[in-house]
Amino acid sequence: MTYSPVLRFSVEERTFPSEAEYFIGRSHLTDRGRTIIVENPISDELSLAGRGTYLDNYMGSGDDMGVITAYENDISFVQPTVYVRVTEGDGKVALQYWMFYVFNLGTFNSHEGDWEMVQVVLDREDLEPQRAVLSQHHGFGREDWDEGVDAENGTHPVVIVSRGSHANYFPGTRSIIAGDKIDGSGERWEPQDYVLVPIGEEWNGAVPGWLLFQGHWGEPGGIWGGMLGTEGPLGPMFREDGEMWDCLSWGS
Repeated sequence: MTYSPVLRFSVEERTFPSEAEYFIGRSHLTDRGRTIIVENPISDELSLAGRGTYLDNYMGSGDDMGVITAYENDISFVQPTVYVRVTEGDGKVALQYWMFYVFNLGTFNSHEGDWEMVQVVLDREDLEPQRAVLSQHHGFGREDWDEGVDAENGTHPVVIVSRGSHANYFPGTRSIIAGDKIDGSGERWEPQDYVLVPIGEEWNGAVPGWLLFQGHWGEPGGIWGGMLGTEGPLGPMFREDGEMWDCLSWGS
């Protein structure tokens, strides 16, 4: 797709955008108390699971490197994947590029599962890009297209992915949060280096079952839950109370 991002990773990065099914296939569905509800759930079973459920990867935990080690051992057959969603309204078209990582190993927090996103907003009339918005933990970074976006070939926004936490930054940014490390000196993914998979109701009315999963992509956290960054995030439709999915207001 014309505006799919160029992703630049840290030389020390250990996990990269992968297909959600890889993580699902190594997880149990549990409740907050870690009681198993469904062993090895399939995508359609996740679509029926409500809030307060957890997709717990049994290859490790947030306190060890088990999930990362298993991923590194399997890397030869894990499909590099970026999910794309297109939606429009208010005279604009939003292109969302969602990335799933099996583990978040940030400077100040560790947890299973990690959903991040790059968004490009176009004018509906002439389809010219207006701005780009990047997910950064629970917030975002935004730049007008003609002023602060480094775009390869004029269309593909270049994004620096922070080491371990996978928060996204524009090249040259000086506003770094949560101790993120953004050297961008490691792997560089061009659009041809990953598979672009469409999701969302705009594609023939069909969505993967896991997209409707209302629970957490990762094991339960400590007594304070996700406040300490120990729980996996909610999925794309439910991140930040659904504001990221309602994308034309997010980051505007």
